[in-house]
Amino acid sequence: MKTRWLRHFLLGLVGALVIACGLSIFTATTAATRFYYSITDLGTLGGSESYALSINDVGQIVGSSQTSNGDTQAFLWEGGAMTDIGTAAGYNNSIAIDINNAGQVLGGTTSQVPLFVSSLFLWSNDTITTLPDPEICYASGINDAEQIVGLCIVIGTNYAAAAFLPGGSIILDLPSSANDINNSGQVVGAFSVEIVDVNTNNNYEAFLWQDGTVIELGTLGGTNSEANAINDLGQVVGEAQTSSGDFHAFFWDGAMQDLGTLANYTSSVAYGINNKGRVVGAATTSSGSSHAFVRLNNGMRDLNNLIPANSGWELIEARDINNNGRIVGYGTVNGENHAFVLTPTWVTR
Repeated sequence: MKTRWLRHFLLGLVGALVIACGLSIFTATTAATRFYYSITDLGTLGGSESYALSINDVGQIVGSSQTSNGDTQAFLWEGGAMTDIGTAAGYNNSIAIDINNAGQVLGGTTSQVPLFVSSLFLWSNDTITTLPDPEICYASGINDAEQIVGLCIVIGTNYAAAAFLPGGSIILDLPSSANDINNSGQVVGAFSVEIVDVNTNNNYEAFLWQDGTVIELGTLGGTNSEANAINDLGQVVGEAQTSSGDFHAFFWDGAMQDLGTLANYTSSVAYGINNKGRVVGAATTSSGSSHAFVRLNNGMRDLNNLIPANSGWELIEARDINNNGRIVGYGTVNGENHAFVLTPTWVTR
């Protein structure tokens, strides 16, 4: 079973301010309306790498960053500054996975030895609270009601999707993994009809769960699919296998739609969707190189073509988009992987 959590770990300025900062502007769309993104480097916590995973509607951003001593720490970025969230007691590495509109940060901590010993936490108002359930090994999403979804280890080596209410009570228990939850309590992820053994490559299928009912979302002609995000309208995005065996980003709103991929790229995956139906993710070549994309009304666009041409950035993955259209992810700049936030600007003439 392919699991999103490994990739998770390894992984506003308007146009006037862009001009004020001396950045050139790239024209991105048609003659009537021109579309731009300004880009902001979120920096690091002293090391050479940072990765942004989530942004809320207030503009607060979370992810992970390398520190000067080589550890990985969860961060919160707001007001132009990156803050080290820290770790739960007894752990020396952490990652911030998601943030809701109340500013509550869902994170995880990991020790170097023994490997993969972990603990989940909620961070709010400079305080870390360790989540009590000892069976949770990874969580991937939190909504504004503080409901959490993720992945549990059961019977030693098996995975089970789980959703938790505040206090730890389980409201969902399915084979496989849960990746996101919206404010209506709808949950999406990847589902297997059998208990999934981590040592085998079981087939898996994207699902939408609501009020005890599982809806299988299907594939794009292949065998496997996975749902990564859901907005408050119940629209779902993720990746699904095509009949040729490649994976393409999909959009689901009662039926699965193939979003395709960028020109000269073989595969794609959608990581985030906002309430306006705008989708972000990454497209990958057969050799493994990736470019971040956004899906607008006129189709999938390479975000590298929608930022200032002389920015020095190569945008690798777009991981989330908020309802104001701001996009977060990571790319390379000056030879280092850094987290970024893109701020959209529309100019009509």
